[in-house]
Amino acid sequence: MIKNILSQVGSIASLFGLIFTLKSDQQTFGGLEWFLLFASFFLCFVSIYLLVIEYTSNKPQVYKNKSDIRDYMFDWIKNGGRVVIFTRDMSWVNDDEMKNLLRNKSRNRECIICMPKKIDKAVELENEGAIIIEYPSLDYTPLSRFTIINYGRDDAKIAVGKSIDSGKHLIEEFGNGEHPFFQVANDLVRILEKSAK
Repeated sequence: MIKNILSQVGSIASLFGLIFTLKSDQQTFGGLEWFLLFASFFLCFVSIYLLVIEYTSNKPQVYKNKSDIRDYMFDWIKNGGRVVIFTRDMSWVNDDEMKNLLRNKSRNRECIICMPKKIDKAVELENEGAIIIEYPSLDYTPLSRFTIINYGRDDAKIAVGKSIDSGKHLIEEFGNGEHPFFQVANDLVRILEKSAK
């Protein structure tokens, strides 16, 4: 964000430098020049304001307990269309409200779950219509944990979780094309889909 703000400030400074370089000592600014100058200032400040708003709305969230993570996951999945859940054991699926949400997604053919080996929770969702992609033959459990909403659409988004110090959990969100991790995760899901066929 700081880099983007400095870029905006640099642009306006360059514009001012150009204006004062081209203006001779005898020339004064007319109405049009003043308008363009103030319009440039205004647009620069609007741009910086929007950058700050975007940063604060998309900054990584830190969760300190499992119930907060569960609530985040519920809201994330509820508001998205087709969902891909890349998980190890679905430990956050531990109450009826979450189970019902995933059952409804499964019945609507909007739920794909990738995990090392099927567990009872996954089998139940598979019976409801979810696609379960398991990869026991890899003999490896990836450390990555992520959930993609609106999978397969241009407005797809990914939430990436990772454990940090003292039992805290950091979750970052990225839209399609906003970060290379999105494409890497998307490719991983597609590779597992193809290898499971």
